[in-house]
Amino acid sequence: MHAKLEEKIVVVANRDGGLETMEVTGMLSLRISDDALAKIRMQLHNTPNKAIQLQTHPNIDKELLKTRSQIGLKNPAKPFPLNTDVGVLKWRFQTTEESNIPLSSKFEKAEFDRNDTNVLLYFKQSTAGRPTTARAAATSTSSTSSSRPSSN
Repeated sequence: MHAKLEEKIVVVANRDGGLETMEVTGMLSLRISDDALAKIRMQLHNTPNKAIQLQTHPNIDKELLKTRSQIGLKNPAKPFPLNTDVGVLKWRFQTTEESNIPLSSKFEKAEFDRNDTNVLLYFKQSTAGRPTTARAAATSTSSTSSSRPSSN
C-alpha cells in the first residue's frame, strides 16, 4: 500500500507582512498493489477543527471517517482497485487569522550611498511551537537613485 499526501498553501500578505488571506488545500491518495491489502482501512489522526472542510471520495464511508477517523470503503466486502491511485480524501482550510501562517517574512532596506542598496530578508517559521529564524541578504547596485521612502 502506498499513501500519497499532497498539500498546497497559498498566502496573500499585505505590504507590511500582515495576512490578507490564506488557503490550504490537500489530497490523500491510496494505491494498493497487493491483493491481500485491497480491503484495508487506514487510521488517521483527525483534527476537531471545524474550519477545515473535508470531502471524501463517493465510495468512502463518511461515517467511518467521522466516528473512528478511518478511511475505508462504504462496502467493506468490495476491495480498492489495484495499482490505481484513488483520491480518498480532500480538504480545504481558509483563514485570515495571522496566527495560522506557517512562514512570515520581513524586508529591511539600508542605503549605503546613492548607487548601493543592501536588502535584508528575514524568514520566521514556526516548527512544533519553536520559532526558527533565517536571514538572507542581497545587495543591489544601480545607476539611479530612488526617491521613494524606505519601508520596513
